[in-house]
Amino acid sequence: MSKKNKIKLPEKNNSKRIKQPKSEIDSGWYYSDERHFAFSFTKMPKSDYDIEHLNNMHLVALVKKLKILCVLTWGDLKRSGRHALGHEIIDRNSFKKVTVPNDISDDVKFLAFRYNGKNSFIGYRRGKIFHIMYIDHNFTVYNHG
Repeated sequence: MSKKNKIKLPEKNNSKRIKQPKSEIDSGWYYSDERHFAFSFTKMPKSDYDIEHLNNMHLVALVKKLKILCVLTWGDLKRSGRHALGHEIIDRNSFKKVTVPNDISDDVKFLAFRYNGKNSFIGYRRGKIFHIMYIDHNFTVYNHG
């Protein structure tokens, strides 16, 4: 019978660990405007306004805009003009060609960021993450006024 090797555990280190708040949401940091912009396509429904329907020019412009936004904080974005780096709130009743999924509650504010001239991408913020829902590559997702 062979001898089994015991796995040696490292000795306990007496250094103090950095403790996370019980909940980032409870701490206020979750929605802090000092957090950097981050984005996700995970909530994007299949539609004529998803990333698959962009031509190369729009796709490149979108990626370049997202790269610029990611180095900024939400506070930076709020301080910039809506046609510069900022955003504008889109009323959910303004949507023309899309319907808001049922799992998105009425208190969610939709934001539009410009990425190619006046073309925009629309979504909502949860913490530092901006969930991109629609890419308005032909100005038909919502009423632009």
